[in-house]
Amino acid sequence: MLTVGGYQQYYRSGMNGIFYSRCEIDSIAAIDTRTSKGKRAKNNSIHLYLNGDTIAIFGCHLSSSRKDFVGGIKERKQEADSLYKAISEESYPVIVMGDLNDISSSYTISKMKKAGLKDAWWEGGCGYGATYHDGWLRLRVDYILYDDKGLELVDVKVIDNNLSDHNVLMAGFKMKN
Repeated sequence: MLTVGGYQQYYRSGMNGIFYSRCEIDSIAAIDTRTSKGKRAKNNSIHLYLNGDTIAIFGCHLSSSRKDFVGGIKERKQEADSLYKAISEESYPVIVMGDLNDISSSYTISKMKKAGLKDAWWEGGCGYGATYHDGWLRLRVDYILYDDKGLELVDVKVIDNNLSDHNVLMAGFKMKN
């Protein structure tokens, strides 16, 4: 197993990326979120072992509206419904994170709140702000949502960077007893 900067690297063929973790990852699986065009969306589920506890982490990059505004909304609605179903079937505390390509009042975020998830950004006191920046356009489209029945938010922060058109959103959690 490859280790990079104290993190173990996990890779699974057919997945959308490489995962790095300081904790043992028990399993990595794709969430079957296909768009209306049959394309598989870039959403993954990870079961992470943390000091004897397990957390289900859903890493997401939902469809964009950049090229097709109405089509993007339709695609994200389908993906949000699939994600909601996967969260509802999960027996471990859940974290959903990634570029959800949607604003706080959207169907996607409302669906995640209906699943019982809290928004680390608001719960941690980040207030108004943006994670996406492209010229004059500033939006908050990146999220860390969590199950507050099993997890307690410790901190959350936004890190500006010049490496991407998205800022880094980080949150720390501890298990509730």
